[in-house]
Amino acid sequence: MKVTASVFLAFMAISGVISGPLQKRAEVTTTTTETTFTTVTVDGPSETPTEAQTTAESETETEVETIAETTEGPAVTLTTELDTTTEEPDVPEETTDSTTESTEDTSEVETPSTSSTESSSDTTEETTPEETTQEATTTDTDSPSTSSGDSSDPVVSAALQHHNIHRANHSSADVTWDSDIAGYAAITAATCTFAHDTETGGGGYGQNIAMWASSDDVQATGKGVFIGRTITEMWYNGEINLFPSADYGMDTPDMSNFHAWGHYSQVIWADTTAVGCAVQYCEPGTMVDGMGAYYSVCNYSPAGNMGGGYADNVLPPQGLATYNAD
Repeated sequence: MKVTASVFLAFMAISGVISGPLQKRAEVTTTTTETTFTTVTVDGPSETPTEAQTTAESETETEVETIAETTEGPAVTLTTELDTTTEEPDVPEETTDSTTESTEDTSEVETPSTSSTESSSDTTEETTPEETTQEATTTDTDSPSTSSGDSSDPVVSAALQHHNIHRANHSSADVTWDSDIAGYAAITAATCTFAHDTETGGGGYGQNIAMWASSDDVQATGKGVFIGRTITEMWYNGEINLFPSADYGMDTPDMSNFHAWGHYSQVIWADTTAVGCAVQYCEPGTMVDGMGAYYSVCNYSPAGNMGGGYADNVLPPQGLATYNAD
């Protein structure tokens, strides 16, 4: 009998414009939900165990994976760019009239509901979208992939393919690869710390992050496959049905459940024209005790999830054929 464990984390952050007669205010709400899944695989037909087998089996140490899902509530600021992480974010002064949104530890990261693909031995994590009101402007042994724009790189090709096929279903133009923000994503991923960072390189971009840890060898799954599953299965397929259908066409939809669909809205955000992603392998113990992990970061420019901009940027699906990652 084989018992395998895997861990999934996701976070999302949001900042929006709140106008009050007397003051500006900011608040961050953090909730944590933990769910444990155990996958059992039995090889061969079942039969009554002998006493010796029963004794041997009881002495067998089992590995149990815990799937920890963390949801970080949106942070709200007035005309500022807000980066929400596991700590209270810094709130820089606004230098432009629109803010960038980073999908940090939110959804799956702050964490929207996890939309993850899971095999018998592992699960993937969803990252968190972050909404802003500004204009978009280590502990590891493996270098992240990738900051270059080489279309032959599996992370580049998978990230563009999986973003653009879903964007087309919402009448949004294709995004192109931005090596600069991909480089910033690589810097963030190389820390092997599951937290948003939308300040590297001067900031001004949105961000989604995701992490997948397993007691099995995560590197047996290619980085391109992992980023594709993250975009399609977690951020798109896992969240599209959580966006209220009645809210399409609204400048500001009901934000009470933003953590559940904020990655989806960033993926298809019409005004976003460029993306840059990186995937980092993190050694066992750096992100999860006893487990190796893949950590993915995608940065978006201009940032999505801008307060008051949903009607023009999050359009209803057109019913075009899409696909699953596997």
